[in-house]
Amino acid sequence: MSAESKRYTEHSRTDGLGWPPAWLSGRALTASLCLVSACTCSSSTTSSVQTDDNDRVAIQGGANPSVLAVDGRGRTKCLASELFEGTGIIDLNDRIESPTGCSTEIVAFSSDRAVELKAAPKWTHDPSNPVTLAVKPPVEVELRFYVPQGVPGVATEAQDEMDEATALYAMNRAGIAFKSLSTVAYSPAQAVLIGNGCGGGNAAGLAKAGASLYDPGVINVYYVSQINWSNYLFGYNCYLESIVVGGSNAIGENIIFLSLASRPPTTLAHELGHALGLRGKVGHTYGVPGFTNRNLMMSGISFNAQALQDHFSLGQGYRMSLDRLSWLNHARPSGAAPIRAGDNRPCQLTVAAATGDFCPPLALDQ
Repeated sequence: MSAESKRYTEHSRTDGLGWPPAWLSGRALTASLCLVSACTCSSSTTSSVQTDDNDRVAIQGGANPSVLAVDGRGRTKCLASELFEGTGIIDLNDRIESPTGCSTEIVAFSSDRAVELKAAPKWTHDPSNPVTLAVKPPVEVELRFYVPQGVPGVATEAQDEMDEATALYAMNRAGIAFKSLSTVAYSPAQAVLIGNGCGGGNAAGLAKAGASLYDPGVINVYYVSQINWSNYLFGYNCYLESIVVGGSNAIGENIIFLSLASRPPTTLAHELGHALGLRGKVGHTYGVPGFTNRNLMMSGISFNAQALQDHFSLGQGYRMSLDRLSWLNHARPSGAAPIRAGDNRPCQLTVAAATGDFCPPLALDQ
């Protein structure tokens, strides 16, 4: 299906401003495209036509179009996160030369499959022998909800917000889906133990509260009346707090508080982004070049503006799926193995600050 393959040269988002987003009824991408099988892309500096080396990538197991981010040796320089789009067999438009002196990898992003990394692919330069990349179903992340007894509708809201998070992650090709392990209705006495925020040892106390109020193997989401006695905080992830589970030190990345007093329906998707590695310098996108208020990690904006958020970049999706800091890629506080199997990347060397970054630009997008 190389005739259908396309390479993006620029992009614009065309989603509507409400929910559900336009993608649910046939989301359109507006792009300036070169149909590589039907034309020769010209250059303002040369009119010569290079011989096509016919490097291609065959996506196995995916039905929907994929976007590939490709690193490798180009004609004159190393290519970093060069983007291509297509279904089935995707033509790389004669972009890849010998890998000598350049790192090389392929990452595939799809709306219905997990983000897939192929490190050091062996380019064939043979149209009959493309590089193969098998893609799998989205990685499932289990959530456990805690809602107050006697407050009607909260359990349903929790399920709805989880479903919306799954849809938003799929829409942006993040390769992650969420499912509810269980919903716990907590008593007024248990509400005292849960508290209303991460600090003051509260997260550490929750981690010691026992199986009825904390599960170290999943992401725990607590719906509370207010967060830190404030109506201005919609949600909070406790990744900055130290906890102890079974005698081992960990962080509270799998503890999330959501406010019953005030929160847009996108708040859970935002806080899950923190659990999945979007923290520190690659966490909130306020003031970060390349992002608008539509980005789900944008903070410091109004309730109504946050309610309209529907965007993760490919760079953010890369980190949520492949960063070693992500909840997917390291042992859980319970000691259980990582959720996701396969290669990963050290996108940040520390939790608090990105002192080095080995991954694509955060704002990388199709």
